[in-house]
Parts: sequence; structure tokens; C-alpha cells
Amino acid sequence: MIGDDRTRELADRYDRDASAYRDHWAPVLRKAGMVLVRELADAPVERVLDIGTGVGTLMPDLWREFHGASVVGVDRSHGMLALAPDMTRPAVMDARQLAFRTASIDRVVMAFMLFHLDDPMTGLREARRILRDRGRLGVLTWGGELNSKANDVWLAHLDSHGAVPPDPAAETRHERVDTPEKNGGAAARRRLRLGALLGGGTDLGLRRG
Repeated sequence: MIGDDRTRELADRYDRDASAYRDHWAPVLRKAGMVLVRELADAPVERVLDIGTGVGTLMPDLWREFHGASVVGVDRSHGMLALAPDMTRPAVMDARQLAFRTASIDRVVMAFMLFHLDDPMTGLREARRILRDRGRLGVLTWGGELNSKANDVWLAHLDSHGAVPPDPAAETRHERVDTPEKNGGAAARRRLRLGALLGGGTDLGLRRG
């Protein structure tokens, strides 16, 4: 497993905040994740992998849509995985170094996690490596940072009252998963051929939140 300082700090942060994440943030993200899961469930498959599964938010939806398939969730945070549903078979794993055989997975989900990687392409290449021929990868990310006058006023108000600075471990890499289409406000969904990026004939579905 890759063990750089920033990755460990990020995992530690999610360990600390796992309960709050499960109760308040995971239900919000699930709404978008359910759409992606349904789009990937276009044919019977044997093996499905949820990379960055966190507290297993999408696991019930994956079990339902991929009935009879082996569904596994992986994450770097022990604390998050400890709160995953009882039926989950979680594993602590790094998206950049997955402990799965080449060409062994039919569907891969990467929901709201790619922007945590210093080099998102490393994660995409690793997902491509484990996908079977004609497998599919679904990626879900934000449409952009929250930039508004109200947000600026809110942050200035926090600063004026001595609020604790943002946790550096929470820093994301949204600019590294941006595309001209995403930044230009094009249609919310784009279908690309992953082969054009990484080689091979695997579909890549991109959806922005």
C-alpha cells in the first residue's frame, strides 16, 4: 500500500469524522451515486468494486442493482469502513495500488473520491488494469468549487471570530479532474471511451455532481 504523509493524514481525518460523515454527508452524496449505479447496471455481471466506499453508502444500491454479483468496497480509512453495512466485505486498500488481479472486475465505481488523489490518472489506470474486457468504470465528481458571495461572507465571518483554519488534510484536487466541458458548463453527462485515455475497450462514464 502506498504510504505518503498526505494520504495518511486524509485517512486519519476520515477516521475521526466517520460518524458525522455517515449521519450527515453520506445521505446527500448517495442521491447522486444512485443515478450512477443504475447507469452501470446495464447487464448481468460477476464482480463489482466500489473504490473509496467510505461508510458503504452505495453498497445497498449496488447489491440491489447487481443482484447475485460479488460486491466489494475498499477505502483507506479504517474508521469509515468500520461503519459500513454488516453485509459489506470491506478492505483497506489504496486506489493507486489495488490488490486485485488484472482483468478481474466487471464494474468499478469511483464516487466523489478521485479528487483526493494527487495524480488522478494513477487511480484511473489502476481501475483500468483490474477491469475485464468490456468492463465499465463510473466516476462521479463535483461540477466545481463552491464560489459565491454568500460563501465569501460566511468564511470572513468565521475568520473574524477566530474559527479554526481548515484542515490541510481536507484539501482536494478538483482542478486535476476538471475538463473543458465541465468548466464550460456543457451537458451534465459525457460518455467517453476510456480506451482513448488509457488503452483498451473499456467504457468510462463521467458524471458531475
